[in-house]
Amino acid sequence: MNSRIYICRHGQTVWNVEERKQGHLDSPLTYEGVKQARSLAAYLRRDGVKGTIYSSPLGRAFRSASIVQEQNENLELKIDERLKEISFGILESLTKEEIEKKHKAIYEGFCIDPFNCPLPMGESYNHLYQRASSFLKEMIGDDEHRDIVIIAHEDINKMLTVTLLGLDIRECMKIEQPHDIVYKIRRSPLALFPEQINQPH
Repeated sequence: MNSRIYICRHGQTVWNVEERKQGHLDSPLTYEGVKQARSLAAYLRRDGVKGTIYSSPLGRAFRSASIVQEQNENLELKIDERLKEISFGILESLTKEEIEKKHKAIYEGFCIDPFNCPLPMGESYNHLYQRASSFLKEMIGDDEHRDIVIIAHEDINKMLTVTLLGLDIRECMKIEQPHDIVYKIRRSPLALFPEQINQPH
């Protein structure tokens, strides 16, 4: 079986709309976010996915994963702490304007070198890579012949994608993942297919 890995982002949240840093904090899915999770469920059903959903434990991801699992009886749902979003530490819950006023220098330092400059009480991208690589080594070994659906967050998903593809981890900075885009990775031969969940394929 040519099994596949689907790297998915949770549905839109209230703080996404307000442009607040979420990190390890949380906010509920919006009405649009629930629709996106239902569209993801339908996309996976159309693609004939059978296997395991691995979800971040954070509420916005777990809620999205639960909606997907409810509509796909061939998918088992598991939670993994390593799939949490990067921690933005003292910046969490703040808007862009609030960060500019309160922590401008700190945030600028992080943006210049996010791999080696963790935010106070937060993480760096090197920390994120350690979590991503640990999860993938274990997950791929356990489910080599089954489809894998990962429902998590933009930054951890970018790191998972470049790690799976064997790219330099700094390539993750070039990736964006809107809520309605899935990174579908075929395992053999290795290939990446970005797909929009609300479009027939």
